[in-house]
Amino acid sequence: MLRPERPWGPFLLVLSCLFAGTARAGLIIDNHLFYSSSALKTTDNETGARYTTSLFIGASIPKIWFIGWKSTLFADSTKDSAGESKISGIEMGPRAGIFIGKSRWWSFTTTYLPVHTGKYTSSAGVESKLTGSGFEFELTFAPEVFKNLSPGVSLLYHMGSYSSSTDSANTTSNVSYSRTGITPSIYLHWVFGGLD
Repeated sequence: MLRPERPWGPFLLVLSCLFAGTARAGLIIDNHLFYSSSALKTTDNETGARYTTSLFIGASIPKIWFIGWKSTLFADSTKDSAGESKISGIEMGPRAGIFIGKSRWWSFTTTYLPVHTGKYTSSAGVESKLTGSGFEFELTFAPEVFKNLSPGVSLLYHMGSYSSSTDSANTTSNVSYSRTGITPSIYLHWVFGGLD
């Protein structure tokens, strides 16, 4: 079961600020945005939609490493002949990455998600709250176009699992659900100092 009292977020944000305050480090802010709506071409005429947006705040560690905290809001839905099921929630965790090449246009990151929660609504309208954990691996390409700003694209592989489910009667049970996917995203990378 999730334990929200774990001080992952505050600890890493303080650590990021300490790094960003040094002479050779820099503040890094990343934004992601993804939306898709597509027919899944199954025998039940299934369609699906997915939306994610995230914010990362961290610091560079001269000259090619960076670390910080990432938060993501997500919403997935699937509709077929039986009705519509959907899940939405939040994921948070520490993210670390490395810039690739002298230009630093490419980067590779990994994120651990100790906070991985979602509200699931079945096609019958039954609601439950899911909790678990997950990991992400991401490759990004963001050439510097303006000072401090590098717009680009990212390809993210997400693998998460839910280990507990709480229903409307506040009864918790152990479950074993997974939520995985490959997500291409619009990507904005902001850097303030520390990489020169």
